[in-house]
Amino acid sequence: MGKEKKRASVPELLQKLSRRSGAKCEGYKLGLNCTVELTEDSNPLIHHIDGNPGNNEMDNLILLCPKCHFGVIERLCEKRRKLFAEEVAESLDKSSFYKR
Repeated sequence: MGKEKKRASVPELLQKLSRRSGAKCEGYKLGLNCTVELTEDSNPLIHHIDGNPGNNEMDNLILLCPKCHFGVIERLCEKRRKLFAEEVAESLDKSSFYKR
């Protein structure tokens, strides 16, 4: 049998991401203008770029300050709401119930 790859713990991921980022918010990778230096006290958050919390590959993770993470989540929620509204509108247009 093959060896299973050990999953890194959240503290291990935070440490790796902090080293990679130079302990700075990586919001710039998402077009955010942030210069926050991250410490344990600033509560840095791990963001999964593809939205899959099970994908902890380093190229899928960025370290964000709480303000940037909140902003990213808000934008994603807004996009999802817009897509949902468009899908509903499209399905209503196709619905024979509403056609006369």
